[in-house]
Amino acid sequence: MLAVTAPSGVREVTVRVGQVGGFTRCFRAGGRTVVLVHERLPVVPETARFLLAHEAAHLARYDTFRRPAALMTERSEGIKRHAPVVTPSDEGGSMTALVCLYAVGTAWPLALVPGVVAVVAVVAAVNRSGERDCDRLALRWVGLAPAERAFSVAQRAYRRSVRSLLTHPAPARRLAACRLSAEE
Repeated sequence: MLAVTAPSGVREVTVRVGQVGGFTRCFRAGGRTVVLVHERLPVVPETARFLLAHEAAHLARYDTFRRPAALMTERSEGIKRHAPVVTPSDEGGSMTALVCLYAVGTAWPLALVPGVVAVVAVVAAVNRSGERDCDRLALRWVGLAPAERAFSVAQRAYRRSVRSLLTHPAPARRLAACRLSAEE
């Protein structure tokens, strides 16, 4: 893994096995990275090879720096700064909630809803495109057989969630894209 990520400045890779939401996750801070692997994944080495290569592609592409959570945190901080100050007599908190809801309602009129939807759509498109690019890199590094095995396992475990809709194409679509790339 270090061999393919070193050109992008990775100097140290730490792999941890345990309970992970999903199969694998990766995080990067400068030249140091951590890859989290689900505890049952090492039992299926061919699947693990492709998924680790996929995470290495994220690290090599600096994808761990482009997380929508960072953008959302920044935006929520901006909302907090513009919320009105509540008097100390509001000990129950219900008035605070009402005032903040009113502030958000007046600060973000319905006219902005299409813009918010557009931003979410763009973030989803960028994330999904990045996933397919990482699949192609992993395919180049480890071959089609591990990709087919990994997506077969992923298809059986696939759960549709809002997060997966915004970040990951369905495993069947990803496998079809890998097969198409392998033919080229």
